[in-house]
Amino acid sequence: MIDLNLVIIYNRIVQLLPTFVAEMDYALIAIPTNDELVRMSRQIPNATPEERRKFNRSRLIALVTDRASGETLYLAGEASLTAHRRHTDRAQRHARFLTEATGVRAIPAIISLRNTPEVESLIESGAVQWIQLDEHNIFLDEHDVFLE
Repeated sequence: MIDLNLVIIYNRIVQLLPTFVAEMDYALIAIPTNDELVRMSRQIPNATPEERRKFNRSRLIALVTDRASGETLYLAGEASLTAHRRHTDRAQRHARFLTEATGVRAIPAIISLRNTPEVESLIESGAVQWIQLDEHNIFLDEHDVFLE
C-alpha cells in the first residue's frame, strides 16, 4: 500500500528542487523533461533495462551553472527522509549515466532529513553532496502530516 504522506513529501521535494539548487550556490538552467530523460537513457552504454527505467523516472535531476566557477553541470538527486547507501548508490549511478549520455559532468546529491553513518561518511568524503531537509521546508501547509 502506498503511503500518501510520503507521496506528498516527495512531491514537495520535487517542487522545491529550484530552491535547493539555489541554496547550493548553483543557478538553475533546466529540469529535464521525461522525454529528455528517455532520450538521454538511450545514450547510456551498458545500462540494464531496469537501470534505464529508474533513470527515466527520476524527478530530481537539474542542469545548473556553478556560480563560483561558471561550469555547467548536472545534479543527480535522490530523496529520502533517512538516506541510506542505496540512495547514494542510485544518485551516483544517475550522475554517471548523465555524464555518459551528455558528456557534461554530474554531481550526485542526497536530499534528506537525516542520514545513516555510512552516508555521512560519503558526504564528508565529498562523494555526494547533501541537501538537508527540515520539517518546515517540506510541508505545503498546516494540514500536511509529517511522519517520524
